[in-house]
Amino acid sequence: WPGESPIGHRVRTNFLRDTTSATIIGVVGTIRSANLGGGGEPAPQLYLSLRRYGSSLQTAVLRTTVPPATLVSQIRQVIRSDAPDVAIGAISPMRDIVLCTLAQRRVAALLILVLAVEATLLAVSGVYGAVAQSAAERAPEMGIRMALGANRQTVFRLMVGEGTAMAGFGIVAGLLLFMAFARVLRNLLVATRVLDPIIVATVSIIILLTALLASYLPARRLSRVDPMVVLRAE
Repeated sequence: WPGESPIGHRVRTNFLRDTTSATIIGVVGTIRSANLGGGGEPAPQLYLSLRRYGSSLQTAVLRTTVPPATLVSQIRQVIRSDAPDVAIGAISPMRDIVLCTLAQRRVAALLILVLAVEATLLAVSGVYGAVAQSAAERAPEMGIRMALGANRQTVFRLMVGEGTAMAGFGIVAGLLLFMAFARVLRNLLVATRVLDPIIVATVSIIILLTALLASYLPARRLSRVDPMVVLRAE
């Protein structure tokens, strides 16, 4: 019934071979009743009258203001006093039920976390080595610049700036690749933003600081050396 309220309309059901119609008396929000990690939108569901559509297997959900474990014995007593012939199954906190539905995805997320930490460490070591090597290879060039009258501070800023720019380009390229494969992670993470700004900013800052340190140390060492010594060593 697009554009109008469904309240009062009748629908025909086929639950327990009962094909009679039922009147809609309310609308509730969308929920995931079976699997929190399921992809896509949940299938449409109907809440049917228990008196009319009775079932031998029923589940009750209780909201408490105290720890659920403290109410297990009281819940059993209430059910037995009202229906002594009913077999009572497991009584579990909703937190445990939710964790069971997410067990496989939690393992997958943990493996991804371990790989992400290792990838970050590899990226940090790789950035440091690449930037430091690039700065060391440019030592003769900087020696020539200083021999021709370039200011030491200018040479220092040039080396640090180029090393930082190199890392910045790598971060931008990495973010573009990550956004391209973000859909794969969305299927593993429930109610979580894949592009978390805090995580992205933290990793980016770590890589930038690594590149800054890797270019700062050679530039600082070179700015304190006589340019003729650098040229003579080459």
